[in-house]
Amino acid sequence: MIGSTSDLRSQTLQATSPKTVKDAHPSAARSALLPGTSIFTPALFTTVCDRISKGESLRAVCRDPEMPAKSTVLRWLREMPDLRDQYAAARDDLMEYWASDIIEIADDGTLDTMQGLNKYGDEVMVPNHANVQRDRLRIDARKWLLSKLAPRKYGDRLEVEHSGEVQHRVDITALSSREKMRRMALFMLEDQASPVIEGQLVDTSKASPVSD
Repeated sequence: MIGSTSDLRSQTLQATSPKTVKDAHPSAARSALLPGTSIFTPALFTTVCDRISKGESLRAVCRDPEMPAKSTVLRWLREMPDLRDQYAAARDDLMEYWASDIIEIADDGTLDTMQGLNKYGDEVMVPNHANVQRDRLRIDARKWLLSKLAPRKYGDRLEVEHSGEVQHRVDITALSSREKMRRMALFMLEDQASPVIEGQLVDTSKASPVSD
């Protein structure tokens, strides 16, 4: 005979009680959840962080039926501040993984060519433009994420000296020839600007004309 609803609920609460988990976190009492979700254990959270460190996003980890839902992990981080350092370290490892992934994708040219036909109907190896564009998209996505999540480490380098001078270094190797010429012309114009003497600009428009 099936027990009453109150009996089933009582059994469920006993099964999910933190007292049944030997290594439960002190705050796990708030994580005793209804069936179908997860309760906190240090081992489970460490597994999540380890998988993130090895290149998986939090969303990808939480797709695993044996892992907690993404909302559950985020709630743990809100309710248990002492977990945040471990999670932040895992995120740092993930960004290092993405950075090395960029080099690996760029160096892998195994699918950059494929079988095709030339104009005479002969089988030859031709460029696989679809694969090249796909790899470029993968690289650009990782570069964009890294520059936004860790701009000091992976963004354009910005140097600020105590004097207040700001130097913005930009890689020009990827610029077009026309853009390089334009920047060179601007540099030459700046180089011909009015001279500076003892910290003051010299107004060359008021200079006395040179007599013969």
